[in-house]
Amino acid sequence: MISTGTRPASALLLAGLALTALVGCSSGKGSATTTTLAPEERISSDADAAAGLRRLVAAANDVAAAGTDKAMAKPAIEKLEPIWQAIEGTVKQKEPDQYAQIEEDLALLDKGADGDASSTRKGADDLVRTVDAYLAKHPS
Repeated sequence: MISTGTRPASALLLAGLALTALVGCSSGKGSATTTTLAPEERISSDADAAAGLRRLVAAANDVAAAGTDKAMAKPAIEKLEPIWQAIEGTVKQKEPDQYAQIEEDLALLDKGADGDASSTRKGADDLVRTVDAYLAKHPS
């Protein structure tokens, strides 16, 4: 049997929880309506994609130029991902096969940055061909 002394406390606790839930849901600034897109879901303009692809090639060539010098390769390799993330959704949407090839090229560059100069050169050369093919279809 519940004593009458605990009922008001239980009712107040439930009312407080309900009020907290309502305030949290009705603030209008909650994260329930905020969505974060993955980089491959973000779509940029053709001009931004073209400019980004050109920057990606330049950064890839910097990685390749570092050869087996890991100290030079590391800062160059760190430039690739932010450039790619800004445009990869557009490339994936328009040319899925070229998107996949660029991902492979970037993996080769990353491997090469650990001291495998042949991987970096192959990754950079393949990236140039892939980007050229993309830009031929989607000039800005």
